[in-house]
Amino acid sequence: IALFEKHEGIDKIIAPKDFASYGYPSPEKNLQMADLVFSAADGYSFSSLEMVNEAIIPAREGGAGSHGYLSDNPKMNAMFIAVGRGIAKGKKIGVIENIDVAPTIAHLFGEKLPNVDGKVLQQILATP
Repeated sequence: IALFEKHEGIDKIIAPKDFASYGYPSPEKNLQMADLVFSAADGYSFSSLEMVNEAIIPAREGGAGSHGYLSDNPKMNAMFIAVGRGIAKGKKIGVIENIDVAPTIAHLFGEKLPNVDGKVLQQILATP
């Protein structure tokens, strides 16, 4: 943590003791979980070193996707559009949870996703 806490472009460093409050799994229970989570400062984003010379870079202009922001950041709201067989035309449903997208897609394919936190977005479905 000491290596990163004064680094330009990093807003917040989240340690495992705080993971649960952000909805993250514990590294002891999920071996794919990171040891630390960084949040990018406003105007910065994170990238892989294969893409650029630096891992922390100024945020891209023009609405291109960036990494490093927590879900409670208001700028993280994204647009959700669903079109196709099984979807009602012209429905506007407002804000949704990302965790509801996969169960909805599975439902449209006649499948169920067991043990997921999300739910099927019934309000966008066409009536049979």
